[in-house]
Amino acid sequence: DKDVRLFKEFFGIETCSYWDMSPVVIPAGYTRRFLDGFIAEDEQIEAIKNGFENISQSNSFTLVEGTGHCGVGSVVNLDNARVASLLGLDMILVVNGGIGSAFDELSLNRLMCKEHGVRIKGVVINKVQPDKLAMVSEYFGKALKRWDIPLIGVVPDASFLARHTMVDYQALFTQKLLSGHADSQLWHFDQTTLVSMDLKSFLERLYRYIHLSILPTFTA
Repeated sequence: DKDVRLFKEFFGIETCSYWDMSPVVIPAGYTRRFLDGFIAEDEQIEAIKNGFENISQSNSFTLVEGTGHCGVGSVVNLDNARVASLLGLDMILVVNGGIGSAFDELSLNRLMCKEHGVRIKGVVINKVQPDKLAMVSEYFGKALKRWDIPLIGVVPDASFLARHTMVDYQALFTQKLLSGHADSQLWHFDQTTLVSMDLKSFLERLYRYIHLSILPTFTA
């Protein structure tokens, strides 16, 4: 899983293996194999429990991420709410910014948690417009009182996080950068230009642009 790779490599986590951090991966065709009976449900559960136990024994705390909404994984009987129940975990729900639609989404996730007996410890609202932080925090907190669930925090939207880095483009085109250094691969860019011409013509244009840009100008 790409998120596991990000956490393990960026934070330098040496106490956990990739296998334990991502014990069940669902690639293309996995769902059909499960429904056809080639993949046993018990084996999936055992892999998840073993991975969680191994990580918990090697670390002071363990954070379990459930990708997407609580129902993700239902087709193989491993939705996020059920996994939390199997591991005996409480859950913190993260919803996208807003009030009405965000609360509607939260309501559906809450019902799945209730179905599996999972306690919701709190809610985090993500990607809230900076000028609406106070308003969303106030009214979402009021809405949550009916369920006696605390609002843990409100995270402002940071648009630059949505911008692609060169690592993303390398993965998209399955290519490698021709120049630059390791740090530049993680830079975010305000503008992106797609070059649809042969390399020779592009380099000629680039050279002319750079040459004209650095020419000194004189006034009479």
